[in-house]
Amino acid sequence: MIPAPQLVGAGPTSAVAPGIISIGSFTTSRCVLVRVSSTAPARTLVTIFSGVRSKRLFGQKLVIFRQPGSVRTCIPVPANAKSFNLRTKLGLALGYSKGAAAPKPNAPTIKPIRLVP
Repeated sequence: MIPAPQLVGAGPTSAVAPGIISIGSFTTSRCVLVRVSSTAPARTLVTIFSGVRSKRLFGQKLVIFRQPGSVRTCIPVPANAKSFNLRTKLGLALGYSKGAAAPKPNAPTIKPIRLVP
């Protein structure tokens, strides 16, 4: 189950990710559950990052769709990252490229994720 789900869409792909993440959940779980779907063959890169100006990568997962469908995936997030600051905002980026083997990515769509204690 994804807490406070938010929909992020880009081209033929979309992702349902949490809109709010509890900081305490990072101590018990090392990943963030995301459901990624596509209406056409595509390569989808789901990324979680922190920071407002300088984007620091937390975790990312590449999902390849050879045919339309939906996949639940877990994006690993390091619990004790050196650049992790509790006051920093998290963001979710969804980038895609059409076709299962397409080399050209399109511009990503970015949505915020709130951190709560």
